[in-house]
Amino acid sequence: LIEQNFFSSIGSRESLCSSWDIEAMEAEAPNILAMKINFDVLRRWTITEVFRQVDTDARYRCVSILICVADKLIEYNNFSSAMAIATGLLFIKETMPSLWEWIPNYAEDLYDKLVDMLQEPEIIREIENSLSGVPAIPFIDPYIHQLAEISQMPEKIGELINVQRMKSYFSITDRFDKFRATSYNFEYNEECGGYLYRGEV
Repeated sequence: LIEQNFFSSIGSRESLCSSWDIEAMEAEAPNILAMKINFDVLRRWTITEVFRQVDTDARYRCVSILICVADKLIEYNNFSSAMAIATGLLFIKETMPSLWEWIPNYAEDLYDKLVDMLQEPEIIREIENSLSGVPAIPFIDPYIHQLAEISQMPEKIGELINVQRMKSYFSITDRFDKFRATSYNFEYNEECGGYLYRGEV
């Protein structure tokens, strides 16, 4: 619900941000920036939750739970939060590879699927293309990269407006509108929601 609020607040003009650095996004695309910041908060929270565990047994159990949480988020089409957790887990695996020897096979299979999605955004894009009439929160980073590339396209070709540039912008805003058309019907839980804000990250 936290991310849904950010995503639902993205205005069409935000996709026209003149430059996709932090300073420009603060002024011209604040809700897209909020999603990017929230992504990083959730990534760091994932890492912190594992490292704060007292021993290896607790850590591998924590990793297994986080993998299942990310998989459930994919089921609910919250690709942003799922990929944030996946990014945190990828860092943990690179930092503590021996921990993965303890991970159950089913959890490792789910983790491999998450990493494939993280490293090949087209997998998520194909899932998004198949969605209709259901809520979804996209993995925002690939869209930011795409918007940055579009912003580098010339506004005009000779004396004519660059129609391809406008079509490219429209395809993204249209996709966002499609996802925002249906909202999640979960109720906010202050204890759970507040934990992310108060937790050490």
